[in-house]
Amino acid sequence: MSALNKIFPAPVLRIQELLSPSEVERATELAIKANERLNDHPVPYSRTYRDSLDFMFPEFFKPIFRRLRRSIEDEFKCNVSNMVGRESIFRYGQHLPFHTEPHADISCVLWLDFPAKPDPSRRDYSGMFCLHNPHLLFGGRATGVFGNINHMEMPSPGDAFVFPSHMPHFVFPYNGARPGVELHFEMLAEAA
Repeated sequence: MSALNKIFPAPVLRIQELLSPSEVERATELAIKANERLNDHPVPYSRTYRDSLDFMFPEFFKPIFRRLRRSIEDEFKCNVSNMVGRESIFRYGQHLPFHTEPHADISCVLWLDFPAKPDPSRRDYSGMFCLHNPHLLFGGRATGVFGNINHMEMPSPGDAFVFPSHMPHFVFPYNGARPGVELHFEMLAEAA
């Protein structure tokens, strides 16, 4: 007797319009301010301080963090015990290399200002977020019997994308006219 099972599922969540346009604008200003203050290297996600934006600018970011936490807890049926949210500023030609978040359970990217105009139909992936299939970590065909090797998400200001932290991910090189601004979150969570 045979039984086909699926193991290592990877639930992901796209939250559309988590932030309003006015919140996106204000969050962008504060993220740039934090980056100028704390990042000595003009490279995305490279500041040495792990200060979370909700502690730096609590009156603005705490309600947003609570809204994000509620959405994640409701959808993933979990309790988020810790959440750190920091900014990533992308200048022309910069990217976020292939990595995982080994000290977190859940990760999230929240897009703020994103002037790049990727066009996947023309193989232009400027600044797009990409998850790599952990089943094909060491290679495999781009598509095949076990699924696609990558899953790409089109950035949209105010939208958030939530995924398991163990999943390898990266951001394609960015080519926008002005810097792209994102928030990246790392969370610890337990099943509810």
